[in-house]
Amino acid sequence: MIRVYSILKLLFRGLRRRPLGSLFAFVAWWFALCQLILVIHAVNLAGQVKEVRGTTSTLIAYLGPSPDTRAVRAGVSLMEEVRDVVFIPRQEGVERLRKWMGEDNPLVEGLDPAVLPDAFEITLKPAYAGRIDDIAGRVRAIPGVDDVRYDPDAVHLLLDPYHLKIHSIEIYRLSVDGYRHKSIMNGRGVHS
Repeated sequence: MIRVYSILKLLFRGLRRRPLGSLFAFVAWWFALCQLILVIHAVNLAGQVKEVRGTTSTLIAYLGPSPDTRAVRAGVSLMEEVRDVVFIPRQEGVERLRKWMGEDNPLVEGLDPAVLPDAFEITLKPAYAGRIDDIAGRVRAIPGVDDVRYDPDAVHLLLDPYHLKIHSIEIYRLSVDGYRHKSIMNGRGVHS
């Protein structure tokens, strides 16, 4: 069995003999640990993103009271942006809702399948994910489709807080550049 005292004694001896090398080793260890934490976080986030509706370019087209499901499926399938169309009957929609919200959620407890309409889950090709708004409008225009729902892309949800910071930095940069330009034009000059 290795004793903790002897390990600490060896560590402190190394710190005393080579403090700069120990500092570099500690910094390298710290960066490696931070990278490992970021990789684990990214993997967990990617797993969660796949479970969230709409983050894989998915639309849900809710059908009206008495739709012609074949005509709706044919209209959606003819769109070049669509990769897959899956019919979701009411009962399966309720089961998905329970799975998504949790079995013990009071909002889905005792929910009657009759309150949900039949729907189509429409998966877009990855190349067309940026045009989801336009595609949703075209699907909404198909006779028999009552409503189309989708969630914003998860990447945009994650990056939205940073957009404000990026824009504020850009505004600051432009104002500083404008001040420098004005000072140069007036002949005062600005030292960087």
